[in-house]
Amino acid sequence: MGCAGSSAVVIISSKIREFPPPKYNDINLDLNTYNPKPFQNIDIDLCEEYCIGPLFNCCSSIYGIEKSKNIFYSTFKDKIKETNKKLMELTNYEKFIDSQFLQEYIEFGKIKAFLDSDNLDKLSELSTEEINECLLYCNNNLFRAALYLIKFKDIEISPNLCPIHPKNLDEKFIEKNKAIIKLDVYRTFPSLKIFENKLFSKNIHSILLEFSNRGQNMGYYQGMNFICLYLMLLFGAEEEISVYAMIKLFSLKSKLYNINFEELFINDFCLLRNYMKLIHEKIDELYPDFNNHLEKIGVIDEIWYWKWIELCFLTSVGYDVASKIIDIVFSYGVDSLVGICLAVIEMFYEDIKKCEDLVGFNQIINNGEIKMNKKQKEKFFKIVFKDIKTNKYNLL
Repeated sequence: MGCAGSSAVVIISSKIREFPPPKYNDINLDLNTYNPKPFQNIDIDLCEEYCIGPLFNCCSSIYGIEKSKNIFYSTFKDKIKETNKKLMELTNYEKFIDSQFLQEYIEFGKIKAFLDSDNLDKLSELSTEEINECLLYCNNNLFRAALYLIKFKDIEISPNLCPIHPKNLDEKFIEKNKAIIKLDVYRTFPSLKIFENKLFSKNIHSILLEFSNRGQNMGYYQGMNFICLYLMLLFGAEEEISVYAMIKLFSLKSKLYNINFEELFINDFCLLRNYMKLIHEKIDELYPDFNNHLEKIGVIDEIWYWKWIELCFLTSVGYDVASKIIDIVFSYGVDSLVGICLAVIEMFYEDIKKCEDLVGFNQIINNGEIKMNKKQKEKFFKIVFKDIKTNKYNLL
């Protein structure tokens, strides 16, 4: 059911800085070798208002991630407290954290201090099941970053993303990537004040260029900038670790089709097309005639399922929902994205069935953006978590 794979031979330009060999345990990730580049002169109020809001549809703010107004926190408050307490007992967390959550969130120096300690080794003592459970209920970005790094060691890097021969890439290929990245970044994030910070703006271009130039089989595709921005915010915009995180995410393998996350973009969207077919099949099983109804009112995959899966919901829901979805992807696999799409359909099935045309549908889901109030978000989390625990759709 999968598509033809890409060539395993990947070349890299001598003019493009080659990503250093990762040095953590068996994958040799050594954060001590990195040069941290923390943000400088960022206005806290501007970050609060502009950094996260416009990107994730103003559904949450930086401070809201840890406060009770955060929907995820309010839905699973007791479980989150229990999980964070367990993680704190394992680490020297208090040593590195002060009262300003913003500092934890955007300064790589804080993240680096936490990861350079013995905390990673302590967290690595957790079993795979325990790490997945912790990520499921984690509400703290330092722990999220650390647990991601531990998960990364089990992900084999895709041949398309692992340079083998130090030969030159086609200069036209490099220039094409550079031009598209420049256009796409400024076109996609015009209102993000954080891009007034030259370091942040420079780094997102560098990260995307280095990632896309890892071989002729990759390149840059529209939408990668959203994924890059999320990982930059998580890892403090530090170049090497952000590139490394993108490589690991795009190397995640679908258990259903035995192809990687990268094929949501390359090889004619091979994995994405397989997922679209699977969603239609599942809908026919669960909701007979629903696909016919969608076709009748003019709803096509590209305006919702397609965008949700390819961008991991990053442009469709608030940060509290999007970040948890990516946690689920890293913990339970890329195929879990199909189950999350089906959870949204379960939530809005009755409302969508009542829609008589595309205008009515857009009042519920507009250009892929899922409009959920507080109660609906709570319901969404409960449905998704229940489906994961029971493996309802046999995807995990």
